[in-house]
Amino acid sequence: MAVPTSPKRLQVIDRCVAVLKAIDPSLGFFYPAYAVQKRLMHFKECGGFPTYFVFMGAGAGAPEQHMDSEYVESLTLSIQGWVDMELGEPQTKLCKCIRDVQLAISTDAKSTVTGSLGILCSNGLVDIGGVETDSGGFILEGFAFFDQTISVKLMGDWGLL
Repeated sequence: MAVPTSPKRLQVIDRCVAVLKAIDPSLGFFYPAYAVQKRLMHFKECGGFPTYFVFMGAGAGAPEQHMDSEYVESLTLSIQGWVDMELGEPQTKLCKCIRDVQLAISTDAKSTVTGSLGILCSNGLVDIGGVETDSGGFILEGFAFFDQTISVKLMGDWGLL
């Protein structure tokens, strides 16, 4: 059995990072990402906005035997982000950045380009889940925070897990 260069879970996370880094206003998005990390940061650490974070969230399912040598696994990702103010309040930019993230991920999930979420995930099955916000908790600091869940199905040889 060949050893993969990285586990499929990590390939999906890395692809999400690449997709978010590629957000470009000339392609119909509102804001380019200032930074995209695979770790969470406090808004004081960010240096610029919007800053996004991608990592495995709660709810990743155990891999299940699908056929003799294949598995199916449900994986939940968390895409979180800090935004600053637009026109004196952060809510407008928050809504625009959530839309940017959802559009970027859903577009890549439909792609048939090698390495895209459409290829990495079983049948391009990527579900844009619910989004939670800080409910205005950071308004006095001039920031807002969101947490977007993404659920994907992975399928493949056990050696690629």
